[in-house]
Amino acid sequence: MGSNQSLQQKDFIVGAAIGSGAIAMAAVEGGVDLILALNAGRFRIMGTASPMSMMPVRESNQFSLSFAVNELLNRCPVPVFFGASVMTPSWTIERILDTIEEYGFPGIINFPTCAHFPQPIRKALEVSGYGFSQEIELLRVAKQRGFQTMAHLKTKRQAREAARAGVDMVCYNFGWNAGGELGFESRINLQEATWHAREVSRVVKRNRPQTLFLLEGGPIEDPAQLAVICQQAVIDGYVGGSTIDRMPLEVSVKNRTSHFKAATMLAHKMASERETLVHKARAIGFVGTSPAILKVVKAIYRFAPSNVSVLISGEPGTGRQTTVDAIGHLRGDAQTVILDAATMTTAKLFNTLFGGRSASTDRGLLGHPEVDQVVINGLEATTIQLQKRIVFLLERGYFTTKPKKQKIRGTARLLFVSEKNLKTLLSEKRICPEIGARLKGHEIELPPLRHRIEDIEELFEMALATLLNTAPESRYAKLSPVAHRRLMRHDWPGNLPELRGTAARFAARYSDDVPDDRLIGQILVNSTSALSSPLHTERDLILDALWRNGFHRSKTAKFLGISRKTLYNKIRRLGIDA
Repeated sequence: MGSNQSLQQKDFIVGAAIGSGAIAMAAVEGGVDLILALNAGRFRIMGTASPMSMMPVRESNQFSLSFAVNELLNRCPVPVFFGASVMTPSWTIERILDTIEEYGFPGIINFPTCAHFPQPIRKALEVSGYGFSQEIELLRVAKQRGFQTMAHLKTKRQAREAARAGVDMVCYNFGWNAGGELGFESRINLQEATWHAREVSRVVKRNRPQTLFLLEGGPIEDPAQLAVICQQAVIDGYVGGSTIDRMPLEVSVKNRTSHFKAATMLAHKMASERETLVHKARAIGFVGTSPAILKVVKAIYRFAPSNVSVLISGEPGTGRQTTVDAIGHLRGDAQTVILDAATMTTAKLFNTLFGGRSASTDRGLLGHPEVDQVVINGLEATTIQLQKRIVFLLERGYFTTKPKKQKIRGTARLLFVSEKNLKTLLSEKRICPEIGARLKGHEIELPPLRHRIEDIEELFEMALATLLNTAPESRYAKLSPVAHRRLMRHDWPGNLPELRGTAARFAARYSDDVPDDRLIGQILVNSTSALSSPLHTERDLILDALWRNGFHRSKTAKFLGISRKTLYNKIRRLGIDA
């Protein structure tokens, strides 16, 4: 039996009159202050309306005990009040209180109550000793024995009687709840309910100021309607029955079931959208159907038409140049200039972007009217000073030239390319926070091949098909499932160029005498061994690609999935004499 002190200290009490352990636990998670174990709640869960609680279909006290003890009392960390009825002759006041004390209920409420019956029936019950006076006597004796007490009532007279009896809480009921499939049309509107609440509250507080005054039922269907009453009347809390279990359950179950019924239609829609996205991917040079690559394709189509700056990040060989080309293609193949920050001095990069000393004639690429996009390859290689100058342009829309301090409107869109994603660049302090803030939410992060294994089979088959067009004498046949599994288990540290190189080696060495899965295994072992050397990984891949394409740079760049200029810069940086 706990005291009423904790409830008295709360600013606003919310009680839940329910008959299910699952709903009770959900209410507790929502912050409910007390649970009322009422037979009406159990009847609602069984699919009937609350008034069934007043019908002679179940012995009320035993019925309430059957679920309250197992589902509510031992599971809920908040006080559980037992809904007790005095209208059962075999359940005397002493038996009721002894029983709930035995089970450990801390509080009691008079429900079902004769307050819901019409006046003639209430009068007949009063005469026979089962009326509202007997209910008040139950609460009075319960309080003497240390229980917390709540009086469920419907009139000012009943409220006065309950307050004078010293109950801890009064729950003033406006009538059975409106709303939902099983709701009743309320006999009073919200304005009338507000007036009644003010009047009954005054009666309670006048007779016993410390008694808490709570509302329930009637026209209150949602929190907004309760708030209207709270603005005009002094109330200490609210008890929800149908509004907490039946009505939310009706809506949520109905909606969720409808959604499941629509699952097949949704599946068809998703399949159609996926098919459209796959076609869009092929149109801009991407192959695959994995969620990872389709996410990239969606981002490309989203960012391409806009002029916001975008970071394109990913490991070498994941398709960064293909992404740049795709964005340019979707913008109408307008002029795109690519700058490699790693191979340019800071001064040269600065002057190329913003113009040199002769600023009256040299507006720089960013102010050039014929340049649509400027791509800075290697964002992490730029200085913080240059990055802040770029941020100034992005924020203001113009930059100033040296030495004449002319304002030049920035007309070109900026794309940044990096091997590291935005989060890594910021954590390693390779870029300033200001440019990081500008790029947040504007990143196309390309997945490594090991994160899109669903696409490996298709990519390998396409690489082979490309090779067969130039080598029709090849005796290649379709790969076996075992060979495909070998390809999918590989980590592909070199990403797409490694896969294309593997396909080329396979096409060159294929023979009916050697099972394709064994050949694939041999090639991948050699590929992994070569890639494991940090001094030769990139150089070997480029040399191998050059050799396979007759040292033709355009064909080699296309084979590797990079631009001709990027290939040239790599050849020069790696000291390859082509």
